[in-house]
Amino acid sequence: MKSETGLDVPLYTNIHFLLEDKNPSRFHRLHSEEVWYFHDGEPLTVHCIYPNGEYKKVKLGKNPDLGEVVQFEVPRGVIFGSSVEIGWALVSCMVSPGFDFKEFHLFEQADLLGQYPQHAKIVKQLT
Repeated sequence: MKSETGLDVPLYTNIHFLLEDKNPSRFHRLHSEEVWYFHDGEPLTVHCIYPNGEYKKVKLGKNPDLGEVVQFEVPRGVIFGSSVEIGWALVSCMVSPGFDFKEFHLFEQADLLGQYPQHAKIVKQLT
């Protein structure tokens, strides 16, 4: 299929990975939706900065009584990263249209601080 930018990509792609507290997923943006699935370990937080500048965080985990969810969709065009406070989390992600590094943008700290100074604390954590 054709991606938003005209690349030939699969309908979807999947990854399965372990995220550790000492190695967060840095702020990045895709041209596709990305659905996160929690499998095991400690709760994981997905941090999102929307195009309007709004910041939201969603906790993935196995305890709905604490507001945790097992699945979360990051809309295309949203800047996002993720972190685990203590230990590790086993997750998988499905990207549709499929992932291609040509449509992946990893952000530099200075760029995000310039655009979103109100989110300086989390920007410094995830860049």
